[in-house]
Amino acid sequence: MKIERSIACLLSVWFSGCSGLGGSERAVRPDQPPDIILLVQSGLRTGEAEQAFYQAWGAEPSLRFANAYSQSCAPFTSMGSMLGSRYPTAMTMCATRDVNSVGDSNDRPWCARVPEEVWTLPEVLELYGYASAAALPAVSPTTSTDWEAVRDDATGWWAAHAKQPRFYMIQTLDMHMLQFDPMTGYSEQKADHERRAAVASTEELMTEYLERARTAGQNLRQLVETALPPGDRPREVWLTSTNGLSLRETTGLDSDHLLAVTNTLIVDRTIHVPLARLDTTIEGAESGAHPETAPVELIDLLPTFVTMAGGVVPETAQGRDLLAAESDPAPAAYAEFGDMLAIREGDELLTFRFFLHNASSLDPRLTEGLQKQVPGFSSYYAMHHIPSDPLQVNNLVRSRTERAIVLRNRLLELRTGPGAPPVDSWTTERLQELRLNPSDGYW
Repeated sequence: MKIERSIACLLSVWFSGCSGLGGSERAVRPDQPPDIILLVQSGLRTGEAEQAFYQAWGAEPSLRFANAYSQSCAPFTSMGSMLGSRYPTAMTMCATRDVNSVGDSNDRPWCARVPEEVWTLPEVLELYGYASAAALPAVSPTTSTDWEAVRDDATGWWAAHAKQPRFYMIQTLDMHMLQFDPMTGYSEQKADHERRAAVASTEELMTEYLERARTAGQNLRQLVETALPPGDRPREVWLTSTNGLSLRETTGLDSDHLLAVTNTLIVDRTIHVPLARLDTTIEGAESGAHPETAPVELIDLLPTFVTMAGGVVPETAQGRDLLAAESDPAPAAYAEFGDMLAIREGDELLTFRFFLHNASSLDPRLTEGLQKQVPGFSSYYAMHHIPSDPLQVNNLVRSRTERAIVLRNRLLELRTGPGAPPVDSWTTERLQELRLNPSDGYW
């Protein structure tokens, strides 16, 4: 696997498929375009696993955003949204039929791509003189990352492009693929992994999950230090994840799908992901003992990195610069998937599920349901105080209905505003295709 081939494969997936917060005193900027390294550890959620990663990494982040959210719980859609800095429906992007897949599919719907008119992070950085590469070393549940091969490829590419600023991204799936491990009850003969009989307990699964987080931290630190060392310009190392996993934790949503290890439902543990500046060679950027607590979104990475590079953020981007001197006056995080929508504002997460079987979040019926249904008069909502209730045990909609209505109204503003599809973005035929195409689940 050559790095140049891997970036072509990974990035073309978001288009047509591949055939082969701001204002912090710690938010110090580089004084010249830095080398940027983005580590995407899919499956890693906030909490114990994130801390296990940092312990194995060997240092606390210089800047950590404690309430970062992906814009989808499906890795394909989440990555596309992050690279394009747009909400999925806002660029008419959906997941592949296999929502756990990050690669191509023979049954790809028309919307499973980043539209050509949307500028992606590598494309924008290349306009400003960056060399870009991405690695996706293993996509099979039965194949773990070959770290030696990754280091060899990265070492050669990094050295070959030392004369220009570099952007290197690696996405690894070893944590995400835990859901297909035999210990979860999965087997190829019984592929319905969401309702299969459990084999391991949540405690046993958590033990394995934490071990995978530690392994990821050790291997990524070795990759960065041996293959991607600092050069003649500043170096930035950032960490995030496309999605988390629910480890047979059944709270947060009334669904028997949560009886398995899964990422295919919106609960806090599947969209609340790490986002951290792990390392920087910029003087004055001290290790941060106090994380930024305002909600942020993964779509914020493109504006942050492009501004670092001295570039102009494209008009198509919807995120904001995480290192900006001005803080977001109304911070919130938005997510969508299937028949589900969610918003995190302050300490509360409001989720809405409209029960459109096998639906895509692009379906206008989801918006219509949100407009008609009001918390306190509808069973489609749940609201949880995440700092005190991260597993979402206590639904607060009935006891704090007024707050739930405020969040629902903010969610509706996002869904019909920046989260809405472009005008005339699809025809009646395309909408019918979404509704009539066979599917094994939400996407």
